[in-house]
Amino acid sequence: MKRRKFIALLRGREEVPSIRTFSFGRFQAKVTKNKQKLLYKIILDNISKVTAVNLYLGRRGKIGPMVAKLFGPINSSISVLRGVIEGAITSENLTGPLKGKNIKRLIKKIEKGKIYVNVKTKTNPTGKLRGQLIQIIKY
Repeated sequence: MKRRKFIALLRGREEVPSIRTFSFGRFQAKVTKNKQKLLYKIILDNISKVTAVNLYLGRRGKIGPMVAKLFGPINSSISVLRGVIEGAITSENLTGPLKGKNIKRLIKKIEKGKIYVNVKTKTNPTGKLRGQLIQIIKY
């Protein structure tokens, strides 16, 4: 059985409400062989004053509760032409409605289209970039 992989394209137009911006990004993740971690990579382009990146429970166009912190929050912010953030999510990192659950529960929510990535900045504290996670299927 192949390891599951997920991706989200991060755009301002996916925010609620939509935001016009030249910033963009990509979130990639894959499940480890033992299914205990979700390894992720976030690539951000042309963005200023990033303060946090998180996963949230919610369908496209809906706002939901945070389920995992990926970066931050930080008081000082970062600005990049291109920046990469890498890490791993384990059951211990889950919060909100997934707190105390195992990583498989997060994966099931992703597979059902119920998890999105949100990038927050000083100028857009509720979110500048957003993208719904989808599973990559190879034929």
